[in-house]
Amino acid sequence: MVESSKKVKPWRFAVSQAALETSHEMFDGPVYVGITFLFARPKAHYNTKGILKPNAPFHKVSKPDIDKLCRSTLDGITGILLKDDSQVACLMATKQYANEGEYIGAIITINPL
Repeated sequence: MVESSKKVKPWRFAVSQAALETSHEMFDGPVYVGITFLFARPKAHYNTKGILKPNAPFHKVSKPDIDKLCRSTLDGITGILLKDDSQVACLMATKQYANEGEYIGAIITINPL
């Protein structure tokens, strides 16, 4: 399979590095995974004074697709936090814009079921 984005490989690597830094032992049974993807807001979301417009959206509904984000993220933690991504029995994911001062990237939660 050919990746549709050149950003997939660096993203997977970054996720893997962050997973290694947790020093958490590998989950071996079924798990719940929650992922919140946080994106930088475009300049159009702000007025000329740099204040967020009241009609600026909270959720990101443009590319990248959430299923591809999830797949590359799960691939990044497989072999580090999960033995295999088939262990994911429940997955909840959202794409949203980060607010001022918020981290850009992903917040990943894994809980055993």
